[in-house]
Amino acid sequence: MLKNKIYRKWAVHFLSIFAIVTAVTMAINYAVDPMWCFDHETPFAVWREVIDEREQKTNLLRFRDFDIDALVIGSSRVMQIDPEQVGENAFNMGFSACMPLEYPTLMEVFYRTKRHYPKKILVGLDFFGAGVNYASGDSENRALQSLAQLNENAFVYKLEKLASIELARKSVNLIRKNMKIDEDGIAYADIKYSSGYMGTKAYYPPAADIEQKKSMCRSIYYDFMKIYEFFEYSEHYKEYLSSLIKPPVNAEVMPFVTPEGTLTMRLIAKTPGRLDDYERMLRESVEVFGGVWNFMYVNSVTSNHEYWREPSHCLDQVNEWVLERMLGTGNPPSDFGVYVTRENIDEHVKEVRAQLIALRETKDSWDTFMDE
Repeated sequence: MLKNKIYRKWAVHFLSIFAIVTAVTMAINYAVDPMWCFDHETPFAVWREVIDEREQKTNLLRFRDFDIDALVIGSSRVMQIDPEQVGENAFNMGFSACMPLEYPTLMEVFYRTKRHYPKKILVGLDFFGAGVNYASGDSENRALQSLAQLNENAFVYKLEKLASIELARKSVNLIRKNMKIDEDGIAYADIKYSSGYMGTKAYYPPAADIEQKKSMCRSIYYDFMKIYEFFEYSEHYKEYLSSLIKPPVNAEVMPFVTPEGTLTMRLIAKTPGRLDDYERMLRESVEVFGGVWNFMYVNSVTSNHEYWREPSHCLDQVNEWVLERMLGTGNPPSDFGVYVTRENIDEHVKEVRAQLIALRETKDSWDTFMDE
């Protein structure tokens, strides 16, 4: 009898502690909403780094009721594009290391969450995307995770996220981070959280100082050198691009080749076979879409390091110029952006080839970071 009372008392204590911990965990996760499952303001956690941008952005599409007519898709190079500059009902669906093989799946994810296809798509293409493996080494369709996520019961899915102790730790860290935001500043690739419409523009601050920038530039340069050495062009590149213009999507597609600093473009010319691959990417992109805006060549923006965090990711001003050139607004630098079509691609490729080959021997502002 006494033992039964002790066991019951122990069970009550255990269940009480479990209930309290669970309640606190769920309260923290609901208040902060680290996975973007709900729709309320979080004044104590406005700026946040992404945990899994594919999952989080899918949650926004699934659980928020706002109209979307236009999408921005592509790799981390487009994640900082402000969708509000694209249009009133635009959404940035850019993901780190996003590959063209994900495009058909992303269209399916969008349709299943919004019950229609986007009317307009701005797609940022980059040289890595034409390869079998992306720069990160990924070769799998990571958008399939987002598609599988939609098969889960919405209530159960939210409950699992609310009860996650790991997410509660991240939520607490987000609160701490925002408490020190004035002192530490907004971190790289942070996104501003808000209720209602949330375009998910990432923030790319400039390097803190010249030494940090030098370290980043060198690291990326040598990473790209290894990647280009083993780069293998994808025979399915055109097929993946075509998924954006074939039924049932039928969107107005505005493709552009994202800008890149001349520091790493130089490696395309130096590495055997890569210049031919770059030309093939341009030609196949034009073949699919009819015309492509190209920003990845030698010009006053790509050759000036001051417009860049590092050679693979530009500052906000550059992407504003990209949109201005494509949309015919503003006043971007006159030599920044060429619309390449079937009619002018031979001339454009010839000019760009000559520019990149010349980079093998010439120097520009980027060499500051490579000189000892």
